[in-house]
Amino acid sequence: MTLLDATLHILAAVALGLAISGLYRWARPPGRGLPGLASTLLLLTPLIAMVTLGVGSNIATAFTLVGTLAIVRFRTSIRDPQDTAYVIFAVAVGVAAGNGNLEIAGVGSVIMGTLVAGLTLVERHAQGGAERRELVLVLTPPELDAVPWRALLTARGARGEVEATSVDHKAQTLTLTVAVDGLKAADVPRLVLALLDHPEVRSAGCRPARD
Repeated sequence: MTLLDATLHILAAVALGLAISGLYRWARPPGRGLPGLASTLLLLTPLIAMVTLGVGSNIATAFTLVGTLAIVRFRTSIRDPQDTAYVIFAVAVGVAAGNGNLEIAGVGSVIMGTLVAGLTLVERHAQGGAERRELVLVLTPPELDAVPWRALLTARGARGEVEATSVDHKAQTLTLTVAVDGLKAADVPRLVLALLDHPEVRSAGCRPARD
């Protein structure tokens, strides 16, 4: 393989990695995806292409590479299986581009992109236009699990993750800011009333998430 061929393959991997990263940002809005994974996908695709170009058909080098890469692992756990699928997507495209199978890399990216777009649109339609919100709870006594707020969200088809906490030692209260996804506007008043039914909840409010 000439220098020009290798350059074209890596540049093709960069272009496809950029497409994968953009697709991830669109399909996994803030609060749903893993922070920093979009940039990782962009870097991962050409890196895998470079590794594939470097290994070539040398079996001994390939086995050495497998042993070396086994030492490297993600320090951040990937909690959503869809995030794992994006990582595998980037690896597959990088391998194809590195081997010179640009047709497979291109066609595979188009098919996967169409599939991801379809699944994302179906999921957003199923949510009925629910937008991301912030739930603010003031609890007393200051105990994180004093109120089953997660169960109340799940019962309404929503999910939440704690974004911030603060403790007022003088008032003996704990303030939770929870990022909520999938909560419909019609369910907001019912959720707040259900939370206020608990004696541990001093106040509760739900507002659109700040950008």
